[in-house]
Amino acid sequence: MKRITVLMLTVASVAFAGSGMAATCGDMDMSGNVDISDLVYLVDHMFTGGPPLPYPPTADFHFDSQIDIADLVFFIDYMFGGCVPPACPFDVITDHSEVDAACRDTTLGDAQKETSTALATGDRGTLRVEVIGNDVHVYHDDAYYQCCLWYYVDYNLAGDVITGFEADTGWECDCICWFDLESVIYDLAEGSYTLVLIGIWGDTVGTVQFDIPENGPVLIDYWDSGCLPRYGADDTAEVNYYYHGDTLDMEHLNGYFNCGGIIAVELSEVGDTLRFYEFNISDDWQYCLCYFMVTATVINVSPGSYVAEVYARDNPVDPIQLVDRQTLVLGE
Repeated sequence: MKRITVLMLTVASVAFAGSGMAATCGDMDMSGNVDISDLVYLVDHMFTGGPPLPYPPTADFHFDSQIDIADLVFFIDYMFGGCVPPACPFDVITDHSEVDAACRDTTLGDAQKETSTALATGDRGTLRVEVIGNDVHVYHDDAYYQCCLWYYVDYNLAGDVITGFEADTGWECDCICWFDLESVIYDLAEGSYTLVLIGIWGDTVGTVQFDIPENGPVLIDYWDSGCLPRYGADDTAEVNYYYHGDTLDMEHLNGYFNCGGIIAVELSEVGDTLRFYEFNISDDWQYCLCYFMVTATVINVSPGSYVAEVYARDNPVDPIQLVDRQTLVLGE
């Protein structure tokens, strides 16, 4: 079974000419257009000690991981000789989403950061990655941006390196504040990846490594009961696990959510730790809270010793709370 590897890496910041939008093949100065300014930028970089290329794959027209005279000649031919348009060794990842967040007054606590599977902390906030099945949740915690931020991020994939480019599509406000930002890359293929997140102003937020494991545990079903009477003598949560074959069933009693709640469950595998995340995804917000039973079914769970954790969040603006942690010995 593969394990998550965390890489803490310092990357030199670069100044983008644009506002953080995704890279385009040939747009070497990241201005949003492919034009003569890109040729000037490349010549300046190659021969006069000019600034580095913000995203080198935009100039790698020969797919050899080198930026040299052959790439310059090709781009000149394209600009002035009418040759074929340039192609670059990266793909745009279109299957992803962003989640806006409201301003916070303080920085994120260490307890919440510890729920991540990969982590890189720097002056521009904290980059953390959570692998849930084949989906990758990318968090930029403690981002310090202008208050009217509308968060947007684009992702490119070059080999096994994913580069995210943050952008602000909102209007400007005369204030700045802390944000916890999230985006999700969906349905990545199995393998090992490096993710680099570039901030709105071209600074490098961080770099992390993570794995999409092969044939690991897969969440196939979940269910919630709706409002129920309290189970037991008090309101303490009770979590039970049942193992049969390669299937693990989780049962959470006394989950406490909004009365109109619809509870979705996600699964994250971090080494020998199985983390269940319960989220209220309902739009029917009512002025009451009640107890729920939440269940989940996971397949492809091999016999062995695990740490099982359950986290829950009722309101999207609230932090994720640890509900239960216990050690399981399965099939022995």
